[in-house]
Amino acid sequence: MTLHLVLTILAAAIVILLCWMLRGAALLPVRLGKKQRLTLLLHTAADTSALESAVRGLVWLIRDGLPAELIIEDAGLDPDARRAALLLEKQYPFVTYHTASEEPVWENGNT
Repeated sequence: MTLHLVLTILAAAIVILLCWMLRGAALLPVRLGKKQRLTLLLHTAADTSALESAVRGLVWLIRDGLPAELIIEDAGLDPDARRAALLLEKQYPFVTYHTASEEPVWENGNT
């Protein structure tokens, strides 16, 4: 009886793991070649919670294997959201913050 219960739990765990892996493969179909990179531009004037929610979702994809960097472009963030964007830039090495009035990050030769 106990062995049957353990085997059932183990089988369920394996099925859940396989579903998780398939979901990840479906969300991350991007395969870049050598000398290629993906840049995600988040042009935003959202409030703090919406900004953090969007960035955390993209960070999850990047940490889960999406080969990308994220640029938060300030298109009129309020002071609180601007502080949050700067904190997110410090927190994640692949996140960059700049204002929309600055030269685009991908054209300035610093990337």
